[in-house]
Amino acid sequence: MEMTRAVVKPYKQHEGVFIVSDEIKDQLCTKNMVPGETVHNEPLYSVPNEDATKSEYRVWDPSTSDLAAALLKVYVLTPFPSKELSNIAIRRPNIVPIVGNYEHPTTYSDRVRTVDVVLSELPMPCQHSVLGLNASGYLKHEGHFVTSVKVNLKLPIK
Repeated sequence: MEMTRAVVKPYKQHEGVFIVSDEIKDQLCTKNMVPGETVHNEPLYSVPNEDATKSEYRVWDPSTSDLAAALLKVYVLTPFPSKELSNIAIRRPNIVPIVGNYEHPTTYSDRVRTVDVVLSELPMPCQHSVLGLNASGYLKHEGHFVTSVKVNLKLPIK
């Protein structure tokens, strides 16, 4: 994989996480523990150190990692108030709880800006249409969406 040159700075909120800046954009990254290898064919950045050695970093894409997405601003849309979610949001300033109907995105448009990633984990048949509505309303140009399908299998016991 070809390595791109860039500037890497520590991400202030989390030790071990960095921001890599190239000519195009800023992205989350982590130090590559196995230089030259990737996990998801993500870009690698080689950065010179002060002692003339090099460190390698790999992009940590919030569209493929819920954990990376959680480091950024996270809007949590819920159809009903939740004391548990409110308590989490009090302790984590990057989480913004929004009570609203996910089938009608315009009802909470005053509280949400455009986003890099839309993640949908609705356990219902309309999940994909709801994802489409929210992605078309809030997803940045060249943004990503992720959907997860939850399956509850009941296997026969022999």
